[in-house]
Amino acid sequence: MILERHEQVFSIIKVPAIPPGVNNYVRHTRNGIHYITREAQAFKELLAASCVGVDPVHGHEFEVEITVMLGKGERGDVDNFPKLVLDTIGKIGLFRDIKTGKKMSDAHVTRLTVTKERGEESRTVIEIVGVQTKS
Repeated sequence: MILERHEQVFSIIKVPAIPPGVNNYVRHTRNGIHYITREAQAFKELLAASCVGVDPVHGHEFEVEITVMLGKGERGDVDNFPKLVLDTIGKIGLFRDIKTGKKMSDAHVTRLTVTKERGEESRTVIEIVGVQTKS
C-alpha cells in the first residue's frame, strides 16, 4: 500500500527564550518523586503564552522544525532542546486530529528537525506542519 502525503496547514510560534535541556527539565527526589524544575516551568508558561492566538494544526501526523537561537554565553546540546517543546505544544492542544479535531500527543510527530544557531538574543522558533495521509 502506498500512502500519499498531502501537507495541511502549519503554524509558526516564536518564543523569546530557549528551552532548558532535558537534564534541567525534570528532577527526581530520593523518595522517587518527580517534579518539573522552575526553569522548565517558566519556559512552558512562556511557550503557552506565545501560542495564544495560534491556530491548532490538523493532520494525521505532524512534522516539527525547531530552531534554537543561543544568545551570548548560552550553551546547549541540540538533542536536549525538543523534549520540553514537544511535550508543551502537545499538552496545550496544537496537534489536532484532522477528522475529529481531538487533541493529539507528540507521539504523532513523524519528522523532527532541530537546529541550533548563535545570535544576539535568545529565542526559539517552532514550525508545525500537519500531514494528511491517504491510502
